[in-house]
Amino acid sequence: MYAQDADAVWTFQMQLKNTGNKAVTLPSYDLAVKSVKGKVFPVNSKGVSGVTLKPLETKIVPLTVRVPLEVDQSGLQLMMIESVGAESPSVPDPSGTGETPGNTGNTGTPSTAAPATPTAKVIFPVAYFVIPYALRTEVMSGQEYMTTNSYGSFSYSIQSLQRYPWRDDDIVAARLRITNTQNVSLTLPELKGTIKLDKENLPVTTELYLDNKDTSVLAPGKSVELYVLGKIAYTSEFQNMRIALNGTQNSETVPFLDVSVNNSINSIPTIEKGKSYTISGKGKTASVQENRTTIYQGESHNLVYTELYLSSEEKRQSKMARLQAYYKTKDGQYFEAGTSQSENSASPGAKQLVVLWAKVPKATDLADAALYLGSGIKEGKLIEAKEEATGFVNVAALQLNPQANVPKNTLESTVLYPYTISVLTSEGKRMKSSDTLDITMNYSLRKDNLYDAGVLEHKLILQITDPFGIATEKVLTLGTDLIEGTNNQYSFSLSRPVYKTMDGGAYKLAFYDEFQGERLMLGSQAFGVTNVVPNKTQE
Repeated sequence: MYAQDADAVWTFQMQLKNTGNKAVTLPSYDLAVKSVKGKVFPVNSKGVSGVTLKPLETKIVPLTVRVPLEVDQSGLQLMMIESVGAESPSVPDPSGTGETPGNTGNTGTPSTAAPATPTAKVIFPVAYFVIPYALRTEVMSGQEYMTTNSYGSFSYSIQSLQRYPWRDDDIVAARLRITNTQNVSLTLPELKGTIKLDKENLPVTTELYLDNKDTSVLAPGKSVELYVLGKIAYTSEFQNMRIALNGTQNSETVPFLDVSVNNSINSIPTIEKGKSYTISGKGKTASVQENRTTIYQGESHNLVYTELYLSSEEKRQSKMARLQAYYKTKDGQYFEAGTSQSENSASPGAKQLVVLWAKVPKATDLADAALYLGSGIKEGKLIEAKEEATGFVNVAALQLNPQANVPKNTLESTVLYPYTISVLTSEGKRMKSSDTLDITMNYSLRKDNLYDAGVLEHKLILQITDPFGIATEKVLTLGTDLIEGTNNQYSFSLSRPVYKTMDGGAYKLAFYDEFQGERLMLGSQAFGVTNVVPNKTQE
């Protein structure tokens, strides 16, 4: 029993067993709960009336009734009532002579008999069951409990109860384990889950995730784990939670499991710096490890950027689960991470490069930041990179190791994955009295296909600072403006009237990585300008 609004909600079970040698069909019964003062509250008896049981067959029927809290709950009884009616009326003999009224005795002349009237159905109780007064037991995380329902007998336990961010809400996620304790297989219905907080005063949008939805039959001793997720306002506080699992039979909801837990939220597991996080799921098992985290310094905000290696641990080619993540600062702020992830299938042991990022205020301290990381789900299953998640599960806090960006003082081996560019030489020439500076850049470009990646929105910016300190920028498309290979050449010209007065000097080339509108300097190098005296033919 538990309280809900102004009622006490009682849930109990009736067990029916055919102990005979033949199949039996039960008649129609009315069920009701009766208080000590005679107040009667009807109970839906559809699961009892007209049920056919084979010899030795047992059926468990779940029952529910609402009794106002103002009624004394300590002496309730369940009444099982059968309605019976006679086909023809029985006429009593008031004289006791065996003669029916209307008979004149020995004359043999019958008198006119009173017309027969139909007899009303006789209603009488078959049984009264005393209902023990018991509050709903609050289960404890990690402990195992036994139960029986209309599907069979099994044990269950709350493996964890977590709370973590989801956009402008929070997710409360209960992970349950169900184990078949019978000697026969346990058939699981297609389950739906609900979460209700603090006597149902707080509405919760709920979703259920079962790791393997094909697991509809549990062999003896086997277990299955599932998540029940509810979305609540991130400011909400609650004292207890009710978790219910229900199946469906003949278009009707049938209770499977109903438990109450207190607000004993488990902490999110921590993955230490440099360690790997494991994704588990049918056909999507993989490990995740940080490659690098860096900060793009912007004018009004910063951008935190993380690269992860996602390594398939499957023995077949398969598509990896979509990663969902939030950056968490040490003072408890959360920032949802954008994600770029490959949509291709991964071969056994292959690695994919996953990119995550989020814009944060300039004052945000990211020294001890963590990444709340999990597998995205939608409609009760793990999703892939191209799908949009409605939640995520198996959440852990991956401790990050942000590295400061240190630009190189050379343009050799500049990495902008999947490319590596090396500027071998550069030369700037200006014809005497000309307002044009011609620059050539000799380079090598190599593409690394070691890791499969999604769409990487990095741009390579070439910044040219002339001898007068005036900067010019060019966006270079790798593979198009700059082509793969060694000893390639890229040329361009700058024109300004002030160049006519230039007498030698130096210019600087710098590479920038631009991502989501923010930049990191990768490296820079200075080169000299040569003044060329035109010959007579050129003049």
